[in-house]
Amino acid sequence: MLTVTAKRRGKTARASADLSSAKKTAGQAARSTGKLAARDLRAQLSALKKAWLLSVAGDDSDWTKQVAEVEVAAIPQMLALADQEIPKMMRLALRHQMLE
Repeated sequence: MLTVTAKRRGKTARASADLSSAKKTAGQAARSTGKLAARDLRAQLSALKKAWLLSVAGDDSDWTKQVAEVEVAAIPQMLALADQEIPKMMRLALRHQMLE
């Protein structure tokens, strides 16, 4: 006959196994979602680069609209990506426009 402690251990082990498999599934979903979000951020940053170049040439309206369309939650990720991928002057303009 099993003792109470042995029963608890068995249930705890099964419960933790269920939790770990649930965490793996959630982690895999987050990673796949994160990759799509990174692609979207890169595409949006690319569009912002083009709009910035046009704004330097005198057409500022498209740049302002595109910066305003960036979701608030995506701003930290966008700025981090911009730090890695775009020139300093463009990065400063983007940072100023987003945080304004």
